[in-house]
Amino acid sequence: RLGDRGPIVKVLQFLLRSAGFGNMFSVDGYFGVRCRETLITFMEFAFNGPSSALRRTATLDVIPRRKAAAHDEDDTLFWAHLVPVLSLNSRGDGVRALQTVLSVRGYPRTHVDGYFGPLTLEKVRDYQAHRAARMIPVDGVVGLITWLNLVGVQKSSK
Repeated sequence: RLGDRGPIVKVLQFLLRSAGFGNMFSVDGYFGVRCRETLITFMEFAFNGPSSALRRTATLDVIPRRKAAAHDEDDTLFWAHLVPVLSLNSRGDGVRALQTVLSVRGYPRTHVDGYFGPLTLEKVRDYQAHRAARMIPVDGVVGLITWLNLVGVQKSSK
């Protein structure tokens, strides 16, 4: 909701910038008017056109908090449009989003520098092996399934 603050807001902001929708706000962890308007623009793009329903629902509620209730196809579609596939040597805001969410998920020494290097790779593999749902391959690649687990759309095993 407007006024929300925190690392999950930063994740959303980094991902919006990574998708090419983030030149209207700074990545500061604050869900303000500019961030909300950018989210609406992104959602209109992802869901093929403007909708008054989108304007009403463009809140941080698209980002699950902890263990959310059942998610529908729109949740997966939203994230599929938003998240990049990342692997060793990837760079940019998508990696910053990944590093931020890893920090939130219990990897506190994750340095948010936008470079997917060996340390980030080690943390991703550890997450895939020990904390994510069992169906994730432990390959160090952050694709849609890993992202859905990281952001809480698919339940993790721990």
